[in-house]
Amino acid sequence: MSIRFAAWIAWSLCLLCVALAVAGLILALLNGRTLGEIFLAWDGPTIANLLTWTVSFSVVGALIASHRPENPIGWIFLAEGFCYGLLIAAEEYAIYALLTNPGSLPLGAELSWLVKWIWAPGLGLVLVFLPLLFPDGRPPSRRWRGVAWLGGLSIGLICVLTSIVLWPERGPALLQLEGFGGEVEEWRSAVSDWVLKLGVPMLLVAGLGAVISLLVRFRRARGDERQQIKWFASAAALTLVWILVFGQSTLRGLPGVIVDLSALVVIPSIPIAIGIAILRYRLYDIDIIINRT
Repeated sequence: MSIRFAAWIAWSLCLLCVALAVAGLILALLNGRTLGEIFLAWDGPTIANLLTWTVSFSVVGALIASHRPENPIGWIFLAEGFCYGLLIAAEEYAIYALLTNPGSLPLGAELSWLVKWIWAPGLGLVLVFLPLLFPDGRPPSRRWRGVAWLGGLSIGLICVLTSIVLWPERGPALLQLEGFGGEVEEWRSAVSDWVLKLGVPMLLVAGLGAVISLLVRFRRARGDERQQIKWFASAAALTLVWILVFGQSTLRGLPGVIVDLSALVVIPSIPIAIGIAILRYRLYDIDIIINRT
C-alpha cells in the first residue's frame, strides 16, 4: 500500500469516526439529554468520555497510519475509534427511533441489538492487541501468539453468542438502562449473562498476558524502542492512577464535576502518548517528563 493511498483511507476512516461522534452527540440532545448528563453524569463512562475516546483514537490513528501504514498500531486505533463511535451513535439512534420518537427512523431495533456486543472488539483491541503489538506491530516472539488467540477467542465468543441469543429480542427491551427488566426471555438473559461472565475474564487474562509481554519487551529493548514503551507506560500509569483515585470518588467525597472533567483530560492520554512514540516526535523528552512528574 502506498503512503498516499494509506493516508486517504486513514483520514476517510477518521472522518467517519468523527461523524459518528458528532451524530451521537446530536442524537443525545434530541433524546432530551442535558449538557450536564452528557458531560458530567457519573454512572459509568459519560457520553462525553466515549466521544473523547472516539475522536482521540481516530485522529491519532489516522496520523500514525498515514505516516507508518506498515505498522498496524494506527489501524488498531482507527478500528477502536470506529467501534466506540458506532457504539454511542447506534445507542442514541436506537433510543430516538424506538423510545423518543417511535417509528420515525428505520433500523432502530437492529441498532439496539448491535449495541449489546460492538463494545467487545473495541475493548479487546485496546486491552490486548495494543500492548501486545506495541510499538513495531509484532509480538515480542512467537510464544506470545497464544495471547492474541485468547484475546481473539474471547472477543469472538462475546460477539457471536450475544448477537445470536439477543437477535430475536432486538427492540426497546434491549435499551433498558437497568437491565432487561423481564422483557427478554429469561433463558436468553441468563445465557447473555453467562457469556459475559465467561468472555470478560478471558479477555482480562489475555490483557494481563499482553501487559506482561510489554514488560518483557521493555527489558529487552534498547534505544528508540525503549523510549517508545516509556511513553506508553507513562500514559497507562496515569490512567491507572486516575481510576484508583477518582474511580471511588463517591467514597472520597470528591465532586462529580472534578471526576468527569478530569476524565476528559486523562482519556486521550494513551492515544496521544502512543502517537508521539510512534512518530518519534520529541521522543527523548519523556525522561524529563517522568522525572518531573
